[in-house]
Amino acid sequence: MRVLITGSKNLTDLNMLKIAIIESKFEITELVTDMEEGIGELAEKWAIMSGIPIKKFPIEWNNLKVEGAEIKINKWRKPYNSKAAACRDDEMVGYIEGAITIFTDGDKDYIVKKIKDSEKPLYQHKAEILNKKYRYQF
Repeated sequence: MRVLITGSKNLTDLNMLKIAIIESKFEITELVTDMEEGIGELAEKWAIMSGIPIKKFPIEWNNLKVEGAEIKINKWRKPYNSKAAACRDDEMVGYIEGAITIFTDGDKDYIVKKIKDSEKPLYQHKAEILNKKYRYQF
């Protein structure tokens, strides 16, 4: 199963990720990653340790020809696609067969809505703050 694992950028607990993967009951044959810090990095580390192939979806800020691109000029006067993250998310959701998300309260989890709208299997794991460290919650 091609599974996207994504979530909060400030989570660094590999054990929490492993628990979420087990609880999801997904048989992951390919990790799909958004290449973001936090859960994205942990998921890549887990896939490498587990011998699972990885499909990476980077944000292509400089791809001005992609459908849905909105061209803006950055502070260095260089054009970029301000919708690049949304375009990447749409592409990932079209590719995956399921997803695991791990977010804390207050995170902007736009990708969750897109996954739900796609009606693909979604396992949501919620992390909470305990003693200023992020830990998993059952």
